[in-house]
Amino acid sequence: MAVHTSILFLLLGLGVLLADAETGWTQEVMSPYLGGILARNLLPLVIGIPIVTSGLFLSA
Repeated sequence: MAVHTSILFLLLGLGVLLADAETGWTQEVMSPYLGGILARNLLPLVIGIPIVTSGLFLSA
């Protein structure tokens, strides 16, 4: 699969998740309470750490 196609599918999936912020998983992330704040702070790490570690693994 081409890189631009993969990025497009990721953005499409993210758009589907964020289309209705009043229900489901996005309700927890957008919450003003401690759980929502923690989820917003940890989400970049959850996405970034596997990408960085797999890049380091492939380059070694």
